[in-house]
Amino acid sequence: MFGANWLAYVRRMTVAKPKIALVVSTALQVQFFLKPHLRALADRYDVTLFLPNDRPDLLAAFDMPVRYEIIPIVRPISPVADLRALLTLWSRLRKGRFASVHTVTPKAGLLGTLAGWAARIPVRVHTFQGEVWANSRGLKRAIFKALDRLVVLLTTHVMVVSHSELAYLRDERVLGPEQGEVLGQGSIGGVDLARFAADPTRRVTERAKYGLSDENVVALFLGRLNPDKGVTDLVAAFRMMQGDHPNARLLLVGPDEGAAPDATNGIIRAPFTAQPEMAVAAADYLVLPSHREGFGVVIIEAAAMGLPAIGCDIYGLKDAVVDGETGLLVPVRDPNALSDAMGRMTADSELRARLGAAALRRAKQEFSVATVVGAFIDYYARLPGLTPCRSDRKDT
Repeated sequence: MFGANWLAYVRRMTVAKPKIALVVSTALQVQFFLKPHLRALADRYDVTLFLPNDRPDLLAAFDMPVRYEIIPIVRPISPVADLRALLTLWSRLRKGRFASVHTVTPKAGLLGTLAGWAARIPVRVHTFQGEVWANSRGLKRAIFKALDRLVVLLTTHVMVVSHSELAYLRDERVLGPEQGEVLGQGSIGGVDLARFAADPTRRVTERAKYGLSDENVVALFLGRLNPDKGVTDLVAAFRMMQGDHPNARLLLVGPDEGAAPDATNGIIRAPFTAQPEMAVAAADYLVLPSHREGFGVVIIEAAAMGLPAIGCDIYGLKDAVVDGETGLLVPVRDPNALSDAMGRMTADSELRARLGAAALRRAKQEFSVATVVGAFIDYYARLPGLTPCRSDRKDT
């Protein structure tokens, strides 16, 4: 009586989308990395995002077709607050009858996987994005490493944001030889090539905002200003090279978490921005001297605008920077080596141009949002019980 196309249409309209939960420990994680993923997931799944109300300004500006559930996760260790967050998550995940729970960041991973396991959610995914114990020693390292092993034990699937981090986790026996998967060439979020595109007019405007002249060569740090990001090393390195390069400037953009220097003698400070492409437009190269890093998305964002980068030779950053090709890698916690690299980059415009052009090619070929999010959605489609539902999906 009815044609095949009509029956296919009815079937698509009546099949409920699988319900998935995503748990993060800060709204900044969503702002910087996860918006494209959430939009793509919401086209195929019934998505609920669990997060704290740590940035009401960002939450008010989020415009995504997902539900939001506020949970009392706090970043510092707090037994009482952590237990409250765990019980809240367990209750809401159990009532929600989710097919999957996906956690990102260490605190969200521990609480979310515990709650998901206790709520008997069948698919539990965790994304490793840098380890808090990587630079620790003694009892602290042992405890936090054991907690990551517990997360792995409670998950059914593990994602890792870079190939070098995956190797590190296997070497440290947090993951087994066959555990963990990196999507494509890595990165948690990819780069929006339309948003992060070089614009000469924007460059002029942004440099004028910071009082920069054409002669100034600007090194940019973009991120949280805390010791783990190597900010103290960076300031020391800049001071060492400044005498030989009086035209050099250091632009620090991000929230102060205990490592921000005074804005004097060539150092320029700017607060957190939801438009990092504006800061990149003012710079000549990026510096990210982190002591630990899962990947370093800011490096490929700068690359998409033709900027080379200097980073530390650690897992994660080795995937974002190809040493001598798209940027320079230096030993971690070595201000002298960092100063030398910054001096080279400041003095040699041809070096910056060559490395920047290669970085741009690599960003376009391997790290576009379309590439990274496409691999993410394909990964979800392979998970048991998570065959996606889409109103525009073609039936065969």
